[in-house]
Amino acid sequence: MKTRTKIILTFTSLTLIVGLLFAFSRQRIPFTTGKTKYIVVKNAFFNRSNIYKPNAALLITDTKEITDNERLFLDNKTYGHACGYHYAIQFWVSPDDQIDDIPFNQECEEFLRSNSKMQSKMKGYIKQLEAKPTHYIYNLQIPVTIEPKDILKAFDNSGLHLFFMDGVSNHHTTLGFTYLQTTPIKELVDRSKWQGEQDDNAKDATKKINEIVDSIMTVATIIEQSEISFPMQSFGGGTIDHQAAISLKFKNGTDLKQVKEIIERNNGEVGDENNPQHYYVQLVDTSDNLENVRERLKNYRQVTNIYEYPKRK
Repeated sequence: MKTRTKIILTFTSLTLIVGLLFAFSRQRIPFTTGKTKYIVVKNAFFNRSNIYKPNAALLITDTKEITDNERLFLDNKTYGHACGYHYAIQFWVSPDDQIDDIPFNQECEEFLRSNSKMQSKMKGYIKQLEAKPTHYIYNLQIPVTIEPKDILKAFDNSGLHLFFMDGVSNHHTTLGFTYLQTTPIKELVDRSKWQGEQDDNAKDATKKINEIVDSIMTVATIIEQSEISFPMQSFGGGTIDHQAAISLKFKNGTDLKQVKEIIERNNGEVGDENNPQHYYVQLVDTSDNLENVRERLKNYRQVTNIYEYPKRK
């Protein structure tokens, strides 16, 4: 009897150990790229914050803190909410290469994992932004005739921290257009199939947008294109409607007449056109005095004006 009990206990113990090992093996390995060189914590400008100045920021370069933040923030998600955002934490490989830009709401944010650690981390950063920021952000105005790569070259070895927070393609000409896909609603006995009809209509709209883009590429070079969105969808009145929208960026000086003709010929609607004269790169600097920053950068002829972020005029 004792031998049998001992065997049962041994088997139970082994089962428990194997179960624990299996559980631990299933635990998520913290995500880290190992590429982040800079972290910027800043105002998100979607909700009012109480930071020292609107352009106040934290610039983090400590390797241990960067690694810890990669494990906490990257590849993490939040529960959905509609509260807006107060702050953002950005991960950068280089001035023109951003890994992620994560918004944070100090009132109603909740992350799917390590929530308490992330809350504590962000509260510490927010407190520092409110009392003693390490840096301040400035918008440097650059003519569109100067490429971003040339700006980086001009500031190389300057000791100044530049970041393209708006991306590196905003100096290009932009044109948007939409296409409205309309399909009559079929008389279906099984109304649950209507969802499939709506999905098919959206696919047709997407296909048509892509066909128009392909045609445009025969007459002009597209530098960048946005994802296709659906600003308007409707189901009723006898029809299914999906308005698909896209934004295209072209080299400055591109004659868009043929582009617009292609859009209209394919029953698309031409949207807003933007031909910028300048764009902005962000300087993250230790000085909170705009005039001091202007004085230090006066010899950089590529910079035609400087503003406290997010101001642009």
